[in-house]
Amino acid sequence: MKKKDKLYRVVTFLDREELDFVDGLVKDIYFEYGIKIPRAKLLEEIVEALKHRGSKNKESIEQELVRMFIEKGE
Repeated sequence: MKKKDKLYRVVTFLDREELDFVDGLVKDIYFEYGIKIPRAKLLEEIVEALKHRGSKNKESIEQELVRMFIEKGE
């Protein structure tokens, strides 16, 4: 039997526009593929996709996120 990874609860605060974006993705997946995905699972999969998005290491992911924050003006 495969050992399960320990999961942690994460609380996120999204503004209306961000929440609408996430909800839109959830609805698109449901209507396109017939798969119902909770918001939390979608966010988990986004993190996994970011980890495997051609980034070879943690530092390159951090650099990409910092670049995104700088461009957004955060």
